[in-house]
Amino acid sequence: MKLPFCLFCVKSGVLCLKCQEKLEKEGFSELDLKLSQTLLELSKKFSSLNDIVFHRVLNENNHVYVIVGKGGANILFSDRRIIKHIERSLKKKVKVIEKTDDKTQMIRELIPVKTLGINRVYYPGGLSFVKAIVKKKDYDKIERKIPKIVEIIEKLTGQKIVIESM
Repeated sequence: MKLPFCLFCVKSGVLCLKCQEKLEKEGFSELDLKLSQTLLELSKKFSSLNDIVFHRVLNENNHVYVIVGKGGANILFSDRRIIKHIERSLKKKVKVIEKTDDKTQMIRELIPVKTLGINRVYYPGGLSFVKAIVKKKDYDKIERKIPKIVEIIEKLTGQKIVIESM
């Protein structure tokens, strides 16, 4: 299992200087530490969790987005009790996102409706942004949530995005 904090810090709950710096300067939160502790605890019962790469947690409203490495979502969903235990531990609904080099796939996972297309739009001078296109009826369903969806996508991918209807 790969965690954002060292094993000693996760087990003891007392952070070394390196892990404390991650918490203060690298955007990690107490929730990242709590989930690391939960995953370590669950790995005693579910040995498949030893193969997971946990990157970080994004806490937005009533949802927690758990960012894991490739194959991590399958491991977490291999037994329904794992996700249920994580949700009880964090006291929020959990959505698992696999971090990949393919930013388009991550964007598709984060937009809660079917996307018709995802394109990169270039401006003169080298600036660019990503444009995701969804059906008009789907756009109407998520219209109020779009600013939050855009904010989450930008945090995770580091790319500016616009969601439009067709």
